[in-house]
Amino acid sequence: MRRRHLPTQQWKQLIQEWQSSSLSVLQFCRNKDIPTSAFYRWKAKFKLSEGNKPKPFVQVKLSQSNHANLELVLNAGHVLRFSEATDKKALVSALEAFKEVGLC
Repeated sequence: MRRRHLPTQQWKQLIQEWQSSSLSVLQFCRNKDIPTSAFYRWKAKFKLSEGNKPKPFVQVKLSQSNHANLELVLNAGHVLRFSEATDKKALVSALEAFKEVGLC
């Protein structure tokens, strides 16, 4: 990917376009040929400038099953277990929230 110097308004439009898409940040950035690091940096700038606080937690539904296909160990030592039936969008949202607050 090449470096792109885009105006602030264009970054706002790109982020809004991504929010209305069903693509991951990685897929969206690849399609638009923009660096993911720049995308996340601008996304964070807009959140701060709008006065929005990052959401440290995302609502999830707990399963009664003890069978986990994916196990995630957070920096603080907490362990999250996910089954193959876990909604992928919910998992991505949870991981993004954990990343924003420095838990992973």
